[in-house]
Amino acid sequence: MTLDRREELLRILRRATGPVSGAALGAELHVSTRSVRQYVRAINAGAGEPVIRAGHHGYQLNLSAFQRLNSRGQHAHRRYETPQERLYFIARYLVTHQSGGRLPELTELLSVSSDTIDGDLSRTRELFRAHGLRLRRDRDLLRVEGSERTKRQLVRQLLLDSGDGITPATLRACADDYRDFDLRLLRQRVSKALEAQEREVNEYVLSDLLIHLAITADRVRQGHTIGGQSAGAVEDLVTPASVPQTDAAAAVAAAVDETLGVTLPPEERRILRDVIAVRSNPRGPAGLRGTVVDHDVVAMVRDTLRTVSSQYVLELGDESTIASLALHVQTLIARARAGQSLSTPLGASFKRMHPFVHELALLFASDIEARADIHLETGEIDFLAFHLGTHFRRQLEQGPLLTVTFVMPRYHDTHQATVEQLMTALRGQAVVENVITSLEHDWENVASDLIVSSVELPARISAPVAHVSPFLTRSDLDLVLDIVRAERTRLTKQTLRSNLLSLIDPRLFHHREAVASREEALALMCSTMAAEGYVEPDFLEDVLDRERRSTTAFGEQFAVPHSLYMNAYRTGVSVLVTDRPVPWGASAVRLVVLFAVSSDQRHVFRDALDQLIAVLSEPTGVSTLLTGTESHARFLAAMDDLLLV
Repeated sequence: MTLDRREELLRILRRATGPVSGAALGAELHVSTRSVRQYVRAINAGAGEPVIRAGHHGYQLNLSAFQRLNSRGQHAHRRYETPQERLYFIARYLVTHQSGGRLPELTELLSVSSDTIDGDLSRTRELFRAHGLRLRRDRDLLRVEGSERTKRQLVRQLLLDSGDGITPATLRACADDYRDFDLRLLRQRVSKALEAQEREVNEYVLSDLLIHLAITADRVRQGHTIGGQSAGAVEDLVTPASVPQTDAAAAVAAAVDETLGVTLPPEERRILRDVIAVRSNPRGPAGLRGTVVDHDVVAMVRDTLRTVSSQYVLELGDESTIASLALHVQTLIARARAGQSLSTPLGASFKRMHPFVHELALLFASDIEARADIHLETGEIDFLAFHLGTHFRRQLEQGPLLTVTFVMPRYHDTHQATVEQLMTALRGQAVVENVITSLEHDWENVASDLIVSSVELPARISAPVAHVSPFLTRSDLDLVLDIVRAERTRLTKQTLRSNLLSLIDPRLFHHREAVASREEALALMCSTMAAEGYVEPDFLEDVLDRERRSTTAFGEQFAVPHSLYMNAYRTGVSVLVTDRPVPWGASAVRLVVLFAVSSDQRHVFRDALDQLIAVLSEPTGVSTLLTGTESHARFLAAMDDLLLV
């Protein structure tokens, strides 16, 4: 557990925007400040340099030292110290050794006792069972029973189970696992082969395909192939529509043979053809002209976008955007029906950074599932979030536009060019509503959010002032933009504060010493909301349905559950604070903030979600709210203080 907490400590400091106190770190790690100091000393000693710096304001990551430590960790000989690390090693070891593995050899490789290995094997058996495999033990001999497809799926999951998606670290881990394969060269040749066949793949899909090829080549090299069809059967399955994918698969298989020295048998090439068919698109604009995208899919996407846009008060988008998304949805549906969903490309950090975009993707996915009668896995929803985030980004980033008064004494018409320069720099963030060119003015009645002035102004002005030179240099513009961003953040927090403090009804506040489960916590909160007239009695079913699609826990301390639908009688927020953590999927939380949103206040949830999670994700966020907040009044006071920072 200590090693896990050291890694978590590094993750917290990596996300922090400044120094973090020992008390805040201890609260998030559930340890004492003394333990935090011990972890810091151990990390720095192991690295041979100060990876974490300690100062009067708390602990802060030395980024360059951390990167060197991380780089060494990727290439050093790995030690399997935690139960999870040993579990993954044992699973990979047993799947790789088809004829079976010997217990004494495993014990020696892991440097653990026989009691420890027995516990590890019990967890391994559960892991195999969850994937449709079976662990057989005959004295010291261990063997895995199950299909070759299932074993490869397990290997893939173990490789991608970091939670960070397909990243450079994932690809380095893949390269470490297959050291005798030149995966960098394979990537280049596969990319060229697909390009020559006029097949287009994005960077995530190319990486996903590379991992598939590495696992396949390794298993084939060891003699573990997927049977089912005789040689030459691939050609029997070729139809005019499948010719492009078949040719592309042949080109990629040739790249594997040339680079890795592994010849893929016919059935493996047939599988590769199917993988390419559902992971790539024809190169060029033909798909956007309707010759590739089915008209029914375009109509489906348009209707689904209309549902999402209406629920969250967003603009639908133009036809070219809809056609581009439809092309993605068409291949997504094909993957789902073929059982070949993409792996998570963006990781848990994307959901934490863009929670509202994740909500858009979940609602979009739910509607597509119902219309196309399919089930979408987490990785596909991540890709949808990427598309929808790009589609709605400008609308979501608008936020409050600041009003600016510009003060510059008249000198011929020089102020006009300066005003235009300022307006260009502020576009999308602020609007210049007033230009003052006289030094005689009623300064107390300036109502703008910000004043930009080339002269000193009286001290009695209440609005913030950015002093610039008459020539408005680059550094002047940077100063103004910094102030604008800070002021927009303050106004956004002010809006969040106003919404939350008014929506958290005292009757919806709960403090408990302990709650046994996520389901028990949600049943308590939803039943109270129903009794107080906020929601229908079946609101709990909608909240649990949303929870099953993707956990609403963020980090290890808080969760923000809600329904996918804005159908509450009236908008309200219920809060649960517990003394002991509540098991919440793979996490454990002490703060639960449950939203119920009515259709006439859809903008409240849209505008509040990202900001609330950003505030609570700060190392001091949840710990501030959990300190002595047994009552509604004390909780609101703590929330008020937190949002005034």
